[in-house]
Amino acid sequence: MLYKAVHILKIKEEDYFKAMFSDEFDNFLIEKLNLQSRTTLYNTETDSKIERKVRSVSKELSERAQSILRQKTLTVDEHITVDKNTKEFYWQFIPDVFTKMVTIKGKGKILKNDSDSIKREMELDIQVHIPVFGKKIEEFIMSRLDVWYERVNKSLEEFYQTIYLKKVN
Repeated sequence: MLYKAVHILKIKEEDYFKAMFSDEFDNFLIEKLNLQSRTTLYNTETDSKIERKVRSVSKELSERAQSILRQKTLTVDEHITVDKNTKEFYWQFIPDVFTKMVTIKGKGKILKNDSDSIKREMELDIQVHIPVFGKKIEEFIMSRLDVWYERVNKSLEEFYQTIYLKKVN
């Protein structure tokens, strides 16, 4: 199932990846997204590319989610590759459960919107390979994505204005 979105973010184009991939933003997200932890496993950067892997661990899941997943928390590894020249990015989410049954991959591009904002175009492909229930699980995930990205985007803009700009100025 394909999810497409365009977001306008009040972040300068040259600051987007620096702010988004900072350890400070990861720490900021722990509180904003109610996570137990968010850790950078690796972050390498060359003149043309950024490669990053981040692990997020949820706080205790609801009883219903625990009964389905058969565990108290959910760990998700996020692999990200950015082409700095084209400002295109690719990512994959790998959960610690159902790893062979769930595929979540995405791609996107950052474009300058105006001098103080960017336009982020992205699409996310969600595939759940579970007989009978796969389509319903995909629909459930899709129904939550707009709200999820709104929270993350607001968190990024807030972090950028209140922490990042003060640090670099």
